[in-house]
Amino acid sequence: MSTPIYKIRTVRDFLLVPPNRRTAMLAEFGMWIEAAQELLALLDNPEGNLVFEWHDDGEEGLCEIKISCGDEEVLVMGRPAP
Repeated sequence: MSTPIYKIRTVRDFLLVPPNRRTAMLAEFGMWIEAAQELLALLDNPEGNLVFEWHDDGEEGLCEIKISCGDEEVLVMGRPAP
């Protein structure tokens, strides 16, 4: 069974996440922000906007961090999705 995937590009995209799943998503978003900040410190002026892609696996805790800049994935880390 595939998990729902939400690509957060704008604040409005947060509203697409079901209200009962927003707390879990925001917790993982906080971890994503930390990874993105570290990545940006290593990159010299990356092109494009960073995109937060959240896979709602229904589990507590972070499964994967994927950071995309424009159309290019620049960082993927974490455990495989169930």
